[in-house]
Amino acid sequence: MATDAQMDATWSALSELDPAARQQAIEERFARLAAKAEAERFTEAESMIRAEYSLPDEPLHAFTAARLRAWIALSKRDPAQVTAAARAYDHVFNLLPADMAMKRATVVQTVARAELTSEEIEALFDIIPSLVRQLPRAKQDAARSNASQDRVEEARVGQAARDKKPFWKFW
Repeated sequence: MATDAQMDATWSALSELDPAARQQAIEERFARLAAKAEAERFTEAESMIRAEYSLPDEPLHAFTAARLRAWIALSKRDPAQVTAAARAYDHVFNLLPADMAMKRATVVQTVARAELTSEEIEALFDIIPSLVRQLPRAKQDAARSNASQDRVEEARVGQAARDKKPFWKFW
């Protein structure tokens, strides 16, 4: 793999499209990427990654959300395609500088927490488990309900009462 790979300007230019068109273009690009031979796929993925992660933060977050949703959509139609594309990304990131890999992990986890539904996160767990392992996988509406919060508080109070020693057990 070339360490001085050129950035793919056509890839980063997709960030300028409206969200629906961006996701569609990303899906098409990943379908083409998955059809290539492994060495060519890795080389092209590197140029795509370098272009993607050269974007400023706000466009990068929008682009990443579209890419993750494209992977989810592709996984429903052709799991082999999305697996090939995701593995190419993983392979390239294993060879890139650590700061880019950390930026990837940070951006993916931030986007997943802020913009994706619990169902989308669950779907991503099958595609990129190493990056979404840190994310909560429970249904968000169940975690937010008052009834579940009340049960948590009751359990905490009950545990505190059980942990308290009688006054005469001072040793």
